Amino acid sequence: MNIYVVLMHRFGNNEMHTYVLGTYDSLAQAQFSANVEECWRGGKYTATIYHDTLNKTLDEEKLKCYHECC
Repeated sequence: MNIYVVLMHRFGNNEMHTYVLGTYDSLAQAQFSANVEECWRGGKYTATIYHDTLNKTLDEEKLKCYHECC
């Protein structure tokens, strides 16, 4: 399942105040919510949308290293 996480960055800078706006299963809904929040915040915050897969499997090489080292 695809998920989209929307982060809001103050003045577009991810090293300043940043917060999670929401997590969505639709890119269209994530974009709409980001646009609404940017407008609501009066241009002080810009959105970044990250795409990922829910419950994706881990890389076998990483799992092997984990089991050997931890």
